[in-house]
Amino acid sequence: MVGSVPPAPEFGQTLPVEAAPEVVAFLAKRRSASAMTLTAPGPDDGQLAEILRIAARVPDHGKLAPWRFIVLKGEAKDTFAERIAPLAE
Repeated sequence: MVGSVPPAPEFGQTLPVEAAPEVVAFLAKRRSASAMTLTAPGPDDGQLAEILRIAARVPDHGKLAPWRFIVLKGEAKDTFAERIAPLAE
């Protein structure tokens, strides 16, 4: 997956729209996953960088860009999870 993302079009540039039935089929099969099913291993650093690069290209009708992503790993992630757990109760 890493390296397969084309460069983002320039702002104002006409987007290249092509018929892609496989994309529609893929989107039709999407589903949410419960947090309990999201277990290790997660994406590696390269995969995560690509995921975030794509995520930063989502439509921004609220003009909230530039996006800011915070990635928590290891002890920082564990500490964060412990501190927010009471909010879910």
